[in-house]
Amino acid sequence: MFDEGLWCYVINEDIIEMGAKEGTLLLLLIENKNRVVTYDEISKIIYDCECDEFIIGCIRQLRKKIYKKTQNTIKIYTKRNVGYMLKG
Repeated sequence: MFDEGLWCYVINEDIIEMGAKEGTLLLLLIENKNRVVTYDEISKIIYDCECDEFIIGCIRQLRKKIYKKTQNTIKIYTKRNVGYMLKG
């Protein structure tokens, strides 16, 4: 369960806290689960610019937070040079 007001993700009673940009990115991936969300889509919604290195950094932080709490049951996959997809 994602709580947009608190910018946290709750799974199995564990709370994963995150910043607004991480939360917005995770929410975007959840809303588009099992579909590749392109760098272009992400940059328009979150960064309002073409900043792939910021997106990559944000995904890296999300993976660390999510994988640690979910024992890799929820994964963010990379579609090289295209974008990211959430599965799980």
